Amino acid sequence: MGASLSTGAGGQTAGVDLTSLTPTLDPAMAIFADVIRNPAFTDTDFKRLQAQQVQAVRQGLRDPNTIANRVLSKVLFGADHPFGRAATPESVASITRADVVNEYKKWFGPNHATVVVVGDTTLAEITPKLEAVFKDWQPAPGKAIDVAMPKRPAKPAVYLVDRPGSVQSVILVGSVHGPRTPDTEVKLLAFNSLFGGAFTSRINMNLREDHGWSYGARTAIGGGKGPRVFTVSAPVQTDATKGALNEVRKELTGVTGSKPPTPTELETAKTNAILGLGSRWETGAAVSASLTDIALYDLPDTYYADYAGKYRNVGLADMGPAVKTVLPDQNLVWVVVGDRSKIEKDVRDLKIGDVHIVDADAKPVD
Repeated sequence: MGASLSTGAGGQTAGVDLTSLTPTLDPAMAIFADVIRNPAFTDTDFKRLQAQQVQAVRQGLRDPNTIANRVLSKVLFGADHPFGRAATPESVASITRADVVNEYKKWFGPNHATVVVVGDTTLAEITPKLEAVFKDWQPAPGKAIDVAMPKRPAKPAVYLVDRPGSVQSVILVGSVHGPRTPDTEVKLLAFNSLFGGAFTSRINMNLREDHGWSYGARTAIGGGKGPRVFTVSAPVQTDATKGALNEVRKELTGVTGSKPPTPTELETAKTNAILGLGSRWETGAAVSASLTDIALYDLPDTYYADYAGKYRNVGLADMGPAVKTVLPDQNLVWVVVGDRSKIEKDVRDLKIGDVHIVDADAKPVD
């Protein structure tokens, strides 16, 4: 048929994607709908994929970046919060085929679904085809919940995970802030770009270009609906752990105080973002991703049509509120994954906050 079909899930969403040639769209759509409405969940497939996932979790527990993110999420949100939970080999192994079937039945229905179509077609042409394959599809009983904002830490703290023999230390700093809003998003993105989201940003130029301690340091704003997390990530050579931690702290305190964003930094961030829009929607998949973004986050239909203009209008006066949104205070969670025998004293000497020695699940070691 010249078609491809894939499924995926993670975070707060699941999706089924179909790419098809126009002449074979009808039979491809029949398979597409069958996968969505009548998944087999065969015992053989279930056991094979479960075993793969158990192994993937085990591998992740040996990866310093994965470990750092696990610890950060648990500390920021708490183990009982939906965003604070992390899979373990045991938890994945305990899932049964019946669990998967029940989860599917709970959520997969037209009341939870959005169809995004990009291609050489019209709404008048595609709607009858969709109605033909999805007729009689029954609603699913699952009810969405509002994910609560966690309580911010009362003071900064450092969580150190021992990884004996590691030649690098992974530094991850996190702060929780509120949900995405159309009016503030481009301002936050502009700040993120100038501070750590681009190669020429402050964090990367400091740790990589000025000091040569890291192949790349960056910041990011991540998360779905509900609370989001602003992070600073910096993998550095072990003997540079103390210096890197100190420089990251200087940058975080500076941007909220003595070194606010400059006109030149903001203009560079805006130029990079706006000039990059031309390549952002070159493919059908890219356009589909933007339309999906609008649907998932309840954005205005004109969000991306107005995007360049809104980004262009971001001013220096917007940077202060943007900084305060992602860094309302310095009560940050710092995670360091590295060789404890070589870095613990340096980490404590910096007095960033109370130091906790934990394992990959953020449980105290001693």
